[in-house]
Amino acid sequence: MQKSLAIKSDAINFLIKKARLQEEFYDFVRAKIDKGEKSGFVKKQTREEMLAEFKTDLGDVKLIFK
Repeated sequence: MQKSLAIKSDAINFLIKKARLQEEFYDFVRAKIDKGEKSGFVKKQTREEMLAEFKTDLGDVKLIFK
């Protein structure tokens, strides 16, 4: 029984560590996105604006793969 508890404890500790690392990665990515948005390099767009731009820019690509 003691060994089973140790294995479960290790599994829980692993999952906690994994969740913390994932959160740190998300924070890192969010910081990079925020920095990029504040740099003024590109204009800030809504989801709908981005989708419309992608569809416009990639419209001819569909013809190549058909």
